[in-house]
Amino acid sequence: MSKSLVTPMIYPEDTVLIIIDMQESFRKVIHNFDLVLNSICFLARASKVLKIPIIATEQYPEGLKETVGELADYIDKKVTKFAFNAFNSEEFRKTLESLGRKNIVLTGIETHICVLQTALSARSHGYNVYLAYDATGSAFNIDKEVAVRIMSDSGVVVVTSESLVYGMLTSSKDPIFKEILPLVKEFRKIRK
Repeated sequence: MSKSLVTPMIYPEDTVLIIIDMQESFRKVIHNFDLVLNSICFLARASKVLKIPIIATEQYPEGLKETVGELADYIDKKVTKFAFNAFNSEEFRKTLESLGRKNIVLTGIETHICVLQTALSARSHGYNVYLAYDATGSAFNIDKEVAVRIMSDSGVVVVTSESLVYGMLTSSKDPIFKEILPLVKEFRKIRK
């Protein structure tokens, strides 16, 4: 699929949040893990308000442990995978297809491996893909930066978590905005 010059509008009813491999074993390995986790938690909370389903993948959980506890209450569906590309998992593909949504928000780790492969595959399957830059991470920042460039060049829309959430709201008069605003304020305090 070619890179579009116009960013497609993102509407909550057409969107799914995907959390890639945010597992306990990576906590001490990923650069700025806590910042990545805080961004994902913000997106997960906002997704619940916006009624966006949340799918989490787990790479070989027997060895790499389960998804971190901070995300447990937000996840609608967990999918175990062994391939780096989540689309190589039939369960993942079927779960995603059953939702009938065209926009994917990608978060998680590692940016240059599982997130990158999943993003490129999602594009080839016809999805609009949004990468929440601050909600992804790698052990080494250079790996993340190169992967983000590859994704951007492939038509993935690279945004921040806060920008993404505001992009799904119509205006400050939107009734949902009143529910989202406290989440934004809390997120901004954490980011300082």
